This record gives sequence, structure tokens and C-alpha cells, in this order.
Amino acid sequence: MSASGDERTVVPGENPRPTPVDSAVVAAPAPPASLRDPGLTYDATFSAYLDLSIEPADADGVVRASLPVRDDLKQLMGILHGGIYAAVAEEVASVATAEAVLPDGRVGLGQSNLTHFLRPVTGGTLTAVATPQHRGRTSWVWSIEMLDDDGRRCAVSTVTMAVRPVPVGGEAPAPPPVLRKPESRRPVP
Repeated sequence: MSASGDERTVVPGENPRPTPVDSAVVAAPAPPASLRDPGLTYDATFSAYLDLSIEPADADGVVRASLPVRDDLKQLMGILHGGIYAAVAEEVASVATAEAVLPDGRVGLGQSNLTHFLRPVTGGTLTAVATPQHRGRTSWVWSIEMLDDDGRRCAVSTVTMAVRPVPVGGEAPAPPPVLRKPESRRPVP
């Protein structure tokens, strides 16, 4: 409750963190009724905020994605923020793992993310190429290479995904392609 006694709820798009003026604890939104309908559309996801476009896996399981480099994704030195590389790696590995394991009634959850920065990116498009290194019963490991417009390696990541059965009483969520960017499904170079 806030100082005035009203209950607060989180409104989509609102900053849920308390401010010095309003130090009330804000209740987290209720979890979805089932995993099958998380209530998300692409526009409500982190991928949408980034404007990340992820392509379906090829026959070898390799997944490609592209990210336009914008000013609001850069750090103060004018280069792409390191957290963006890590976020892109995690998102690509998460979506790719989910697409593969959801039909079997399993979910993929990020377990670790190790990202090395090799070269700065100041503009253009960042391309991520995710290659599965291990596809086991309880974990998957991805190697993600991030390239600039000239094809130069800018960062490399290793992401491990825990693969678990859908929680008891739950049902497998709908496959993630519904979370793919609906417009401009241009091929990634």
C-alpha cells in the first residue's frame, strides 16, 4: 500500500520501482494462468524493445539473428553496450532451445552466459550466429558469434540452457514463433 493507503498495481509500460516520493512496495503482476498462454505478444517482449529479428533454425540447428544498432543501445563512449551482446546471445539461445524442446513437453531456461567482447560496434547491424554445441537431455550449450556489417567477429558468447519438463500441473507453452517480430522478416545475411 502507498502512504495514502491505496493499493498499487503494475501497469504495462509503467516503471514499477518505488520512487523517493512513493516508497510503497509495488506488487508483481500475477503469473499467467497457464504456460500455454503467457499473455505476451511480440510487442511486449525484450526482443521487441531491442528490435531483434530471429530466423528459424537451419537444417544443422544454426540460428541467425539481426539487431539494428541504435543510439539508445550504446554506452557513453558511443559503442554498443556490452550487455546488449549478452542479451542477444541469451535471447537467441533461449528461442532456439524452446523451439526444439517445447514439442516434447520441456522448457529451456537460461543457466549461464559468458560473453567476450572483441571489437567495438558503433553502427549498422549486429548479426548473431548461434551454433548448438551440445543438445542433451537436461542441458543445451550454444556458441554465439556476433559480427558487424563487414563480417568481423565483435563478440563471442557461450550460453548454457537448462532443459526441464514442463512444471507439474502446467502444459507446454505455445512454440515461440508467436514471439518473432511480425513485420520485416528479412533474411539475415
